[in-house]
Amino acid sequence: HGELQTAELTANRGIELLAPVLSESPRDVRAVVQELYGSLHELKGELQISSHRRAEALESYSIARAVFEGLCDAHPDASHTTARLASTYRALGDVCGQKGDIAGQEQYSQLALELFRKLMVRYPEDRNYCRGFAWACYDRSYSHEFFERTEAALDELTTAESVAARLSAKFPLSDEFRGLLASMRIRRGSIHMRAGHYSLAEADLQHAVAMFEAVLDQATD
Repeated sequence: HGELQTAELTANRGIELLAPVLSESPRDVRAVVQELYGSLHELKGELQISSHRRAEALESYSIARAVFEGLCDAHPDASHTTARLASTYRALGDVCGQKGDIAGQEQYSQLALELFRKLMVRYPEDRNYCRGFAWACYDRSYSHEFFERTEAALDELTTAESVAARLSAKFPLSDEFRGLLASMRIRRGSIHMRAGHYSLAEADLQHAVAMFEAVLDQATD
């Protein structure tokens, strides 16, 4: 807890220093200052989530969202900023889900998915955007499932699984991407199980277990 408090104090100090100069910075560095300001609020939200302070985290992420939305409006071709906004939408959706706000979770997960989809279409070989898209599909599946849109949830996860499989094949030594693929299969398998698709659920879960075993075997070699 002490480390979290120290980190949050540091973030607050940075926010205090940047706030007065947000609109006064020279035009050529204003976007950099604004992005740093949004990033500090995003970091603050992460720290607050770690401390189980969801209402405060929602406020911090909302400030970050407003900053990144403004930057995206001003610089629509800045893919990095678009990705930051998409990640902030994902974080907001997660907080809403934790608070039981299913409508909010659905709204933000859809916004995140739309942005990551655009980034992946534009940059199909960018591993970060592809990974972000896969996790956005994963997030979106929860609201589909809550509203009993089982086929939509399965379609979303099948799309995510194909992206994760491509990443895993392209980077075969990456435990991260093998873990990503296994996570998509576990999530899809759990939905299959609840829908009564037992053979499909078993296939997904067996594949996921095999991937985790391969990671462990490699780690012990």
